[in-house]
Amino acid sequence: MHFLGRVHEKKGVQVLLRALEAPALAGHTFAVVIAGPVDEAFRPALDRLRAAASSPERLVFTGPVAGARKAALFAHAAAFVLPSASEGLPMAALEALASGCPVVLTAACGLPEVTEAGAGLEVAAQPADVAAALARLLGDERLRQEMGRRGRRLAAERFGREAAAERMLALCREVARQPA
Repeated sequence: MHFLGRVHEKKGVQVLLRALEAPALAGHTFAVVIAGPVDEAFRPALDRLRAAASSPERLVFTGPVAGARKAALFAHAAAFVLPSASEGLPMAALEALASGCPVVLTAACGLPEVTEAGAGLEVAAQPADVAAALARLLGDERLRQEMGRRGRRLAAERFGREAAAERMLALCREVARQPA
């Protein structure tokens, strides 16, 4: 499992780290990769969360990643997790979908298409809810594979370059038809 993005309170990293302590994940073997730059204002809280972790060996902090390293994270993750409190259009979630990685998101991520397409799970930004979703994915390889396939399709059909270009062209035609 992994988180990719700015490591900040708004992104829900603390929710994810607390979820790892939930009973729903007991008995599952996993590690969590936190990839991205740490917001300096959030660092003291992050350090406290890391120190309080009952299984610190499950936590891997990589700092920023790009290119082949980022692709490898998505390719080898059981899930991408973004328990954010506020997002515009989370590019890391779209990258996860495009790579075939199931996603666990909050409604604040603004991607209802994910659950509509069956490409991931939407949860409340609460540790128990995140843990339950992760346990469900960790316990069902077939579900992860199916969500991955659906995520790739969703990313291409809704968020890919061709789809975006078609929507932009349709918008331009609509605007051109309007009286000046």
